Amino acid sequence: MHGNDPGRFGLHATLLTDPQGRPVLPGSLLAGRIAEAWTAHGAELGGADADRWFGRPGFGAQDGAQRARLLSADLRLTTVEGQPFDPAAPCHDLDAARVRIDADTGSVAAGALLQVEQVAAPGAALRFAGRWTTWALPTEIDALCLQIRAALLLQTQLGAWRNVGFGRLLEVEVSAQRLPVATQRAAAPQPAAAAAAAAAAASSRRFALLSSEPLCVSTRSRRGNVFESGEVIPGAALLGALATQLCQRHGVATLADLAGRSTLARHFDTLRCSQALPAPFTGGRPLPLPQSLVSVKISPDHREIRDAWRHAEPPPTPPGPPGVIAFQTDWKDGDFTLARVKQGWGETHSYLRVRTAIDGRGQARVTEEGGALFAYQCQMAPQDAAGRPLTRWLFDLDLGTLPDDGERRRAWAELEELLAHGLAPLGKTDARVQVRALADGDAGHRPVWAERDVNLLRLATACRCCWPAMRCCSPSAPWPCREAQQRRRPT
Repeated sequence: MHGNDPGRFGLHATLLTDPQGRPVLPGSLLAGRIAEAWTAHGAELGGADADRWFGRPGFGAQDGAQRARLLSADLRLTTVEGQPFDPAAPCHDLDAARVRIDADTGSVAAGALLQVEQVAAPGAALRFAGRWTTWALPTEIDALCLQIRAALLLQTQLGAWRNVGFGRLLEVEVSAQRLPVATQRAAAPQPAAAAAAAAAAASSRRFALLSSEPLCVSTRSRRGNVFESGEVIPGAALLGALATQLCQRHGVATLADLAGRSTLARHFDTLRCSQALPAPFTGGRPLPLPQSLVSVKISPDHREIRDAWRHAEPPPTPPGPPGVIAFQTDWKDGDFTLARVKQGWGETHSYLRVRTAIDGRGQARVTEEGGALFAYQCQMAPQDAAGRPLTRWLFDLDLGTLPDDGERRRAWAELEELLAHGLAPLGKTDARVQVRALADGDAGHRPVWAERDVNLLRLATACRCCWPAMRCCSPSAPWPCREAQQRRRPT
């Protein structure tokens, strides 16, 4: 399966791989092949319905649009000829060469040599495996597995060069298993009954989000076909994924269809969710980087991050020319790295995922600019040798506006049951993530300040404010009024 990622020097075509360098079969490709087979032979395959499982395009329930119930994922290469595949093993000698034949002369066309990346010899048996998820009844799952297997068996070959014998399908295995359910009640140093009662009555809880998949929560679009993700996951994106999963869980199109039988759906508009910030796996929720942070040059090869607002006097610096104290405007990448570590931010890695846009006919969709490629600049958590993420995202869910403790307990119970299966689809990559509730502590949700303390807050804004208490402003006057602007104009 050819990709668009940059490869080794001298290669013209590379393989499509995951962030760990393992070749993959795109889940979107297989989902499209299955949907095509179901559309053409649905009646013969036991009433297989592509729109029901893979969704229907549109703008909402008013025009029949619906999200996919079956969430596809890439299938990763696991074995080659029965042996585990090692993505770090060298395979330069397996690269293939192709030439183009001139149609008129029957000879090799000039300059038409193509070097293609390969990880196995021609004819080798490659095994790809992956996991697709859905909410369904046991009877639906049995029929779905048979229909997926039948649709894949109708495919003779997959990937590039299938017209010359490559990508021949040998066998298909489809099995179903229930996802492991994770407990959401974190251990606490108090009796179990008291901990459960306190958790049920709490108005706010802190959760940890774990992901080994690329996340793309787009913050801006570059050149129209490159979507760049930030490392902070907005609360709106989490609430959107939660609402989608809640609807899929009960097999309805909108939350309004659940209002009569779900406390969480009935009060979903009152649910508040904070941003999910990346933090070290054993750390707490990170702190922002205020403008008062400065980089201090302690020695020629060592700098430290200090908070100038918290010190009555400038921090001591070694003798030397002026300019050894740098504010954020003059920081380098190393200064930002030190500041992030000081404030408790977790490390994330960038991963570029390039794909080809496909239209409804299964052909490459060429845009007005003339290209069919688009890219996701994703964020990923670093992993240890066992594949476990070293960074987690921390966020808070608040149900404090629910009318009474009984409604709050029922809503928390629904959230626990729902999040125990993970959260999906999240972001543009439709990632599935794990969610864990945290106990009180450094990473748990607890008050930052003691009661009745007086704390100084500084608000910085470039806007000119006009307060309603000013006499020049009436409820019917423009906001802010011209007289107030003249009065507050700096001299």
